[in-house]
Amino acid sequence: MSTNRRLPLRCASIVHKKRRTIRRNDVPRPVHSPVRFRDRLAAVLLLMFAGCAAAYSPVPGGAAAPFTLWSFLGVDQLVVHHRLKHERTMAHLGQYFPGLEPMPPLLLNASAEAMASPSIAVQNAAQVLAAEQQAPQKIKAIKAVAEVGSAAYPQVEEALLAGMDDRNPKVRLATVEAILKTAGNRCDPCDRTGNCTPAIRHRLWELGYGVGPDGCPLELSAPVRRVARLAVDACGGPLPLPCPPPESLERPDPEIIEESLVPPPQPGPALLGR
Repeated sequence: MSTNRRLPLRCASIVHKKRRTIRRNDVPRPVHSPVRFRDRLAAVLLLMFAGCAAAYSPVPGGAAAPFTLWSFLGVDQLVVHHRLKHERTMAHLGQYFPGLEPMPPLLLNASAEAMASPSIAVQNAAQVLAAEQQAPQKIKAIKAVAEVGSAAYPQVEEALLAGMDDRNPKVRLATVEAILKTAGNRCDPCDRTGNCTPAIRHRLWELGYGVGPDGCPLELSAPVRRVARLAVDACGGPLPLPCPPPESLERPDPEIIEESLVPPPQPGPALLGR
């Protein structure tokens, strides 16, 4: 039987498929590293959300706008273009319909822009509201500094006097309450935590009992007047009062006590005759 005999058509197709499969398996395929894929994904996310230090368009102030994915795709430029186009269109229509022109945005009452406003009313309102917004911070500071005591730092007395002169009644009430809680013992010379200095007592008396020339109380807030009177009473009055001498724990020696108990000698008859 000859070896050159041709194979049937069906067998020839099977052999051809096997050879093609072997050739495909012999070719090495590229291996995708998961580390490289993660690095690329991190770079894309960084460009999308954080941007980079490069600049794509300078601004008049000298700073540069960050380059992000949206600016690379032209989304930022598209938004700016449509906004400018809308403003120009509304400005053109404002010639015939003034009500269509957009109004400038409102500013925060206590913002720096409001304080720099050319309007006197806006400036004064911004200053007043900014001072009122500082009331919680003042109350917190006064409560903390009152625990230290005026004898430790002279700044404590200044802070308490400033709190009693504050325009906000909440700050004045918190100040006199702090003085009432930290009045201390006025008759103890070693007490360094009290806040009953002569200046504070005088100011408490003015808040609690002071009356103006028109007959009205100097302190308009009734709660402040009531607590100020309690603080004056806790401090012993508007002025320092004499305190009883402190009892000493020291005792003399027994010999000295016995000598002091011995009665003095009585004069004799000879001395009386002379």
